[in-house]
Amino acid sequence: MLPQGAYTVVWPLPAVAGESRDEAFARRNRLTHALGNLTLLTQPLNSLVSNGPYSAKRPEIAKQSLLPINTYFQTQLMWDEDVIVARGGELAAIAIDLWPGPNT
Repeated sequence: MLPQGAYTVVWPLPAVAGESRDEAFARRNRLTHALGNLTLLTQPLNSLVSNGPYSAKRPEIAKQSLLPINTYFQTQLMWDEDVIVARGGELAAIAIDLWPGPNT
């Protein structure tokens, strides 16, 4: 969802008190590959929405994807670092419930 690279025009960096621009870029780069920022799209849909703004991505994903992991985007109106972290926590909790690991 959050594109790779420095797309600060389409995806402006948030202002965080005490954080330099370099730190904001580093945080954004970490979150680009975080669990909360990942989803599954077909190649044609991924090419269509690619590095565009979330306001253009969201309706296309909600309309074209029937995967339960993507139903999140039917109601999530904004996409930023805080939402990515929160979604990552939600997805991790679901994964732990589904795959609790071996009994020890």
